[in-house]
Amino acid sequence: MRKSILVTVATMLALTFTKTTAQTWNIGYGNPLTDAVTATLRNDTLYIDGYGRTAFFYKPSKIPWRGSSFKTVVIGSDITYVGGAYNNQFVGKTILREQVVDYFKTPTDEIRINNKMNTKKKYPRFRVAANGGWGYRPTTMLGASSDFKKYMRKLNFGFHYDVELSYYYQRSLGVGLKYNEFLSGNESAPAVHRDGSTEKGDMSDNIRTKYVGTMFNYRGLNSKNTNSFLMGLGFGYVNYQHKGFFVDKPVNINKHSAGFYCSLGYDWGIYKGLALGIQVSGLIGLVGFFKYSEMYNMSFGNQHAAQRISRIDLSVGLRFNK
Repeated sequence: MRKSILVTVATMLALTFTKTTAQTWNIGYGNPLTDAVTATLRNDTLYIDGYGRTAFFYKPSKIPWRGSSFKTVVIGSDITYVGGAYNNQFVGKTILREQVVDYFKTPTDEIRINNKMNTKKKYPRFRVAANGGWGYRPTTMLGASSDFKKYMRKLNFGFHYDVELSYYYQRSLGVGLKYNEFLSGNESAPAVHRDGSTEKGDMSDNIRTKYVGTMFNYRGLNSKNTNSFLMGLGFGYVNYQHKGFFVDKPVNINKHSAGFYCSLGYDWGIYKGLALGIQVSGLIGLVGFFKYSEMYNMSFGNQHAAQRISRIDLSVGLRFNK
């Protein structure tokens, strides 16, 4: 009697253990396989969950669940491709049993997409970026002397920094706010005129350009959500300030403009949401130039100084993603 009871209890425990035990494998595309996509075998159902594409198992022996028995395959709605299943795109389409039997290596009674299955966080939604680097203002100095061009070239190069806060409402698409500031300066003694003549005394120029605006961003994340390729396009307010003096004549220019901002960059993840990035960006002011006479209160007719608001930047910085 006692032996019979023990056998019965052992059988029940074995059955319970069999029904609740689950096996999980990482099958995300990559070498080695990533955890962006997982396969879980629980009871008589195989669950494929995550984001993106699965690995392509060229050899049947490489399929992790080979030899297992299950009746149903449930595929998460964010799985875009199941390798080996005749290249079928699964999102939003009907899946026929005959189409995937070669991949799953087992007969299945049902294959379905479950829109609610994937409940884990798929990608970082918030990104905070801080950059610093070098900027260059392309100018046109037609008719200027070599000494004046040399002075202006140094004035065209400067330092810039910016900060950006972005929110990604989709894995690849987001919106944000950016603040960017550029600083440059130069001085000379004696003062040099545009035509190359000099005047006893000093000349000095200090330029500050500010951009505040919205950004519309595209992001290409890798399967581990650590590295990303980024492109951005923005529109906002630009302020150009130019202060200095020419001998005893003050320079004080303050221009307001609308402008476009564009950027191209790449981020490398270094530690738990923290990334190191590089970025190339450009600012285009809609008010592109003004008369040279505005700078030094001198009469130069209709000649224009190519003090353009437009600029090209190269920068590096840190990013935080969450």
